[in-house]
Amino acid sequence: MRHARAGTNDSDEPPSAASSASCASCAYTPLNAHEADDALVDLAHPYTAVLDLARGRKADGLSFQPCVAARCQDRYVVEQFAVRGARGAPDGAEALWTLTGVFDGHLGEATVEHVAHHLPVIVQEFFEAAVRADPAFIRDPTNVSALLKRAFASFDHDIANDVLELFPGGMASLDRLSDRHIQSVINDHGNGLQNYKKVQLNMYGTTALLALVDPQQENLWVANLGDCQAVLATRSTSGNWNGELLTQVHNGTNPQEPFKQPPAFTRRILFNLDPGPGDVGALHAAWEQLLRRNLLSSGSSSLPGVPNQFLTYLTALPVEEHAQCYVDAVVPAGAPGHRDERAMFKIEDNLAVRLLKSALGGDDANAVSEMIAVQSDQAWLDDITIVVQML
Repeated sequence: MRHARAGTNDSDEPPSAASSASCASCAYTPLNAHEADDALVDLAHPYTAVLDLARGRKADGLSFQPCVAARCQDRYVVEQFAVRGARGAPDGAEALWTLTGVFDGHLGEATVEHVAHHLPVIVQEFFEAAVRADPAFIRDPTNVSALLKRAFASFDHDIANDVLELFPGGMASLDRLSDRHIQSVINDHGNGLQNYKKVQLNMYGTTALLALVDPQQENLWVANLGDCQAVLATRSTSGNWNGELLTQVHNGTNPQEPFKQPPAFTRRILFNLDPGPGDVGALHAAWEQLLRRNLLSSGSSSLPGVPNQFLTYLTALPVEEHAQCYVDAVVPAGAPGHRDERAMFKIEDNLAVRLLKSALGGDDANAVSEMIAVQSDQAWLDDITIVVQML
């Protein structure tokens, strides 16, 4: 047993990647290289999706939280779906679009689980409806961009509308209702918590980052709400990697970020939801900070729920052998059940695990140990998700 090093040391060497103040005083178990690799795989639940076997295209993913006592609050998805009339496909034929997503949950798992399951489905449904009306519609990249924006806005609207439908008259009725009445409606413990769960989806939260690639691998769309990151990485002929950040941060610390939740929805409904254990005062104070600088009337997108700089579109994608799209974000661990079918592979075979290992200390087994083998039942690292998609 050793203790993690503090952020400063007495030697001339710079602190390692593991020198985090959050675990500076915690004991950790030193692991050898083989043990560290095994622990990484066990904790990260690595997954590989084969996208095109003939062309060697795949997507590697993982969700990582080294504290086994910590709950996962986030998810990722790697999916392909067929749409008749897809760009480049013969009339009436089906071609596979590739969608990867990263969702960083907040406060709990309810919203992120719901979004990770339903948002990709909504995107596909929007595509299919558009193609039924006009088989050539999604051959125009600008139409695809518009569909992605509408899918995000539609999802956000639907979960809020499910709550407002609990009150005849919707938002306008809230001023006439007492807190006690609102609490009786939404905290329906005697009714299986059906209403409670609808409100919970709005009380909790998640970021959403989607990357969409067309069947011909000619176009990439990146849609982002929150502070996840998408990076397009291209390897040059000299072997060097170049990275291009494709996303901008949308979060509560950005003073230009439009906050579109009506104050009455938050104060009259969300504040009356039975919060369970925790510091309710601190939670409400955080919400009030956002409400005080509500930007509903300035700098907002034409679509509700979708800020400016929401979507990035790239055409003429590099398709040489070593071109890759790295989509990564900070999210909690604990993969959904469908990852039980993950393939067996070595660390070097999974690009997501290789990136994670490099960030945690690389070949320095002791540095990695300090990051993943801390003896604590409290999380000492933010959760991490990485998806690496080959283009």
